[in-house]
Order: sequence, then C-alpha cells, then structure tokens
Amino acid sequence: MMNLKQYILPLIWMAVFVILVSIRLGDAYSSTFFHTVLESSSKNNKPSKEIVADFYMMQPLNWTLLDNEVFRHDAKSPVCLKMFLANYGDRKNNGTFALTLGVDAQKHRVVVDAKTVRDNTNHRICFEDLKFVDIAFKPVEIVLEGINSQKGAAISAWMTQDVRQGKVVYKDGTVLERSLIFSVETIRVSNDKFIHSIILSLICCLSCALVFFASTCTPINSNSKKNFIQRDNT
Repeated sequence: MMNLKQYILPLIWMAVFVILVSIRLGDAYSSTFFHTVLESSSKNNKPSKEIVADFYMMQPLNWTLLDNEVFRHDAKSPVCLKMFLANYGDRKNNGTFALTLGVDAQKHRVVVDAKTVRDNTNHRICFEDLKFVDIAFKPVEIVLEGINSQKGAAISAWMTQDVRQGKVVYKDGTVLERSLIFSVETIRVSNDKFIHSIILSLICCLSCALVFFASTCTPINSNSKKNFIQRDNT
C-alpha cells in the first residue's frame, strides 16, 4: 500500500519552489522598453536659438497622426518625450533648462541639467506620473524654457521644415515655419520572459517528481515473483 506521508514534503517543496520563482524573478524577467507612438520627421534641419535664461519656445502636438490601435494598447503606459538636441561639439555647458508638457490647464514640468545633453542626440525625458491616456487626443503643448544657462554655454533644439506636427512659437509671438524634432514614447512592460520562467520551473519540478516517485517505488524481487507465479499455478 502506498505510504502518502513520504510524498508530502517533496510536494510541499515543489509548491514553495514555484512560489519563490514567481516572487523573486518577477521583476528580473519582466522587460521594459520604449515604444514610439508619435514622431516628427527630419527635413532641412536647423538649430533653434540657444536655450538661455528667459528663453521660451512652444509648439502643439498633432494627434491626427496617431493610430487608434496604438492608443488602446498604450493607454495606461507612462509617457516620455525624446527631443533631438544640439550641444555644439559637446562643449561644456552650464545651467539648466525645463521641458514642459501642457495638457489642458495642467503643466508637467521636468528640469534638465544642460551638462547631461550630448551633441546631436535624442535626449529622453520621462514623465512617470503621466499616463498616455491623460494626454492622447487632448490639446497638448511642448514647451522648452531656459532657466539659468548663459549664452555660449547653453544647448539648442533641432527644428525641421516638416510642420505637420505644428509650428514653433517664440516668446515674442514669432511663428516659425519650423517644427521641433521629437518623439512621443510610452514605456511598455512585457512579461513574456516571466511566463516562460514559470513554465520551465514547472517542467523542472515535474521532472524531479517523476525521478523521485520512480526511485521510491518498491521493485518486485525474484523470490516474490517466483512465489507469485507458484500461487497462480496452484
């Protein structure tokens, strides 16, 4: 008769093992990546004025270029803005500037150290508390403001002739036939690796269980087999 008590501890261990894998590897096997949902294109680019103290430039977003399917997929994802900036040969700049997303009457502002900007690169700024559903298909303004950088030690923003995303407006009201070069991104999280790790863990546990149960089965020795055959013949 099978003794069930000897299987209790192995079964408990397998259950605990799967739970520990789920808890410990949940973040390690969840991959985070950036997905572009809206972007402007480059065409005869030129830099803006230096973003020094009291500098201000603004432009709207054009949501007519957004795919509705993308919106449904990324509605609850945090938002990032990637700006194509210039740093004049990676010179040593000083001071700070601000990037603001104006959504209706709300302002989401991030202050950036000018020293962190590399020349002719896309500089990513994320708004962790802002979800894509909070800005999509709403009147949104991108605002670049200088805070305390000095002339000759400040960065600039690249602008394109493709104005489908809207036109840049300076502080004095001057409207340019230019648009900022930017990308609106969302932060996506994929749990595919985590699910695969759980499946592999279950397969491992089942394999160990088969080996364990096979090793605990009592084999029929030759004497027992002979007695069984004799009794059967009688």
